[in-house]
Amino acid sequence: MENRTLQQWLAGLEDWLNFVPDAVMVVDPGGKIVLVNRQAEQMFRLSGTELCGQMVESLIPERHRFLHQTHRQHYGRAPHVRAMGSVSELTALRGDGSEFPVEISLGPIPASEGAAVFVVIRDLSERRRIESVLREHQSQILAARTIQEQQLPSRPPEIVGYDMAGVLRPAEPAGGDSFDFFSLPNGCLAVVVSDVAGQGLGSVKFMAAMHRRLRHLATTNSDLDQILQAANAVGFGETESPTFATAYLGSLNPAHRIWQYASAGHTVGYVLDRHGEVRTRMEATSIPLAISPETTFAVSDPIVLEDGDIILLPTNGILESRNAVGEPFGATACLSLVHRMRQRPAKEILDRLLETVQQYSAGDDQVDDLTAVLIKVGGDPAASLT
Repeated sequence: MENRTLQQWLAGLEDWLNFVPDAVMVVDPGGKIVLVNRQAEQMFRLSGTELCGQMVESLIPERHRFLHQTHRQHYGRAPHVRAMGSVSELTALRGDGSEFPVEISLGPIPASEGAAVFVVIRDLSERRRIESVLREHQSQILAARTIQEQQLPSRPPEIVGYDMAGVLRPAEPAGGDSFDFFSLPNGCLAVVVSDVAGQGLGSVKFMAAMHRRLRHLATTNSDLDQILQAANAVGFGETESPTFATAYLGSLNPAHRIWQYASAGHTVGYVLDRHGEVRTRMEATSIPLAISPETTFAVSDPIVLEDGDIILLPTNGILESRNAVGEPFGATACLSLVHRMRQRPAKEILDRLLETVQQYSAGDDQVDDLTAVLIKVGGDPAASLT
């Protein structure tokens, strides 16, 4: 075998080389291309006639040729098998002058006139494109998650006679859920729970813009309908991609235990009594935000709260989470859990609710954010917010 000439080696290779799925070429001991397959012709956009006879460095950008020649000569002094991917990515040059990333494997051919090299070349362009898309996707997921977290309150307000909590467990990628608490000029506490349609950075940016508008107007205005009207304007000309959102905006007068709300197409909220039974279903009072600039937002009649009442404001991610056979978790299971745990702290109830929902849908990817706010009424009410 060691006494075969390179031409004898090539004669044996030509018959089957075109069946190899990768681009293949043979380079003689002096660095000249002597054989290529059809895949190599297609990759470099040159015919076999054009490729054969050229120095292999002609397929490398000029800025890398001297270094490649040095490496080739070093390899020729101790030829050995070099597996695909064992060296860093290389840059190759097509016949039309375009550059593209490749990885190669090398294997020596022990010809009598010196070691030739069997070269297998793999174009990495598509792999790099996919990796770039994935990096961009991950970057957007991280940005969306960061924006979403920045909108959440660091802790719920502390009001004597009330126990409040909010939870949000984001999907992957993050959806547009959020919740917030802030003071109104009339001394009431505003509670917001919102759900922007879709997922990803666009939805989260819409949510952030909407909450900024809500908070800004709420510094000078206590009217729930006007605050939602301002948020509605965000959907027209201020977002990168058109979408819509549901939003629940509640107002708590802590001194008089009065609750009012305006719900823009949001999931039903509930007021449970001290026995854990539903006494008020808080239905939507208007269509969602960003559907029409002419939308008006009705406000509910005042709801007088009593000792032991619980206000529950979920988003549809909780109620619509499904098990392995496609059955939704639903309002009944949600309310039953709150009923059983009504004596526990608000945060503990919500943590258990999210844990139960995730167990219910175990095995399925979480496709929507899981978000809820819960307010327990009890003790001596007071108007001071901290």
